[in-house]
Amino acid sequence: MKKIFIWVLIPVFLFSSLFMVSTVSAAKRQTLGDLKNELNALQKKQADNNALSAKTKQEIQSKRNSIASANNEIEANQKKVEEAKQKIAESEKEIEKTNAELNDLMRYLQMTKSENVYLEYLANASSISDLIKRTSVVQQVSTYQKEEINRLENLIKEKEQLQKDLAETNKQLEAQIKEYEKKIEELDKYVAQYAQIGVSTAQEIKAQQQSIKIYEQQGCKESEYIDDCVQRVNSDMLVRADGFLRPFAAGRVNSLYGRAGGHYGIDLGGVSQGHNVYATAPGVVAATWYKQPCGGNIVYIHHNVNGQSYTTEYAHLLQINVSPGQVVTTATVIGLLGGGPSTWSYDSCTTGVHLHYTIATGHYLGVGSSGYRSRSTFYANSKVTINSSISGLVNQKGWTWNTR
Repeated sequence: MKKIFIWVLIPVFLFSSLFMVSTVSAAKRQTLGDLKNELNALQKKQADNNALSAKTKQEIQSKRNSIASANNEIEANQKKVEEAKQKIAESEKEIEKTNAELNDLMRYLQMTKSENVYLEYLANASSISDLIKRTSVVQQVSTYQKEEINRLENLIKEKEQLQKDLAETNKQLEAQIKEYEKKIEELDKYVAQYAQIGVSTAQEIKAQQQSIKIYEQQGCKESEYIDDCVQRVNSDMLVRADGFLRPFAAGRVNSLYGRAGGHYGIDLGGVSQGHNVYATAPGVVAATWYKQPCGGNIVYIHHNVNGQSYTTEYAHLLQINVSPGQVVTTATVIGLLGGGPSTWSYDSCTTGVHLHYTIATGHYLGVGSSGYRSRSTFYANSKVTINSSISGLVNQKGWTWNTR
């Protein structure tokens, strides 16, 4: 276990970056008024995105339905191709049989080699009427056999053409599917910004409103830098650690950071649903989000490790046990492991029990020199998750550990 240093833990309900230093760049400093302006911008963004996102998702669903229809048609055509092949095989056997019967008849009647037997057959007619009948029978049998062969040969040609037509149809449908999939991929890139773990403009607005309320309750002035206000009100609070632990004592890496180019966390499993999930370093809970469409129940915690600001993210929780502003240690159970079927009704981004865990530099949803609210910045800062010297985790599927 890594050694942890905790200097003075004072539970202060402060939804912000709580580890400020006095040397803060003026260019990055924010006032309470700045936060209110950001809130207005977020509310406008949400209104614009709601309409655009709904339209885009509707278009994606339409394309997906088209793909499903094309796939169904391909499957139906493939069955027809198999049926055509079967018919061709049956026709070829029938032609072979008919040819054999015709050859036997021709050999018997000597129609192709000699007229003697044929003449003898006719000469043995007992009467003119019998002769006419015998002549008619030979002609009819010969004509029938030839017609049957022609019919079956035409049937083979017809089925072979059917195979070619169906194959061409499948080729066209497959090309259409590729076009649909390409379009969906393009559209998904847009929707992805709303489908990533924890992304919710509505929640960001709620968090911003909560921050403003807390700063106002702390006595921060509209034009006062929040850094200065936080230090003035909480000048004796400092939480420090020299490293991160893992969120539970033993487990396995289920899915990798960077998977498919858009997975900004590492999925950890190997334990059952309801298992305790611990804070991985001392810190202050920055936000708790409930029943998000992608991520379900999520906790964000701000940390100061070796003088560097970090934010940890814990998604797909079955239950959240902490609240914003709460000071936590590595012994704090922040929630219970989820991601299983009981959470699928509201969390569409999980198919099994696991924890989506991320470490990012800076204080996401925080303020001051280390704070930011952009989700894209959080993603960009999250590569530290797979720095094993910091996270204690190896970005390798199936990798296991047995100690925090």
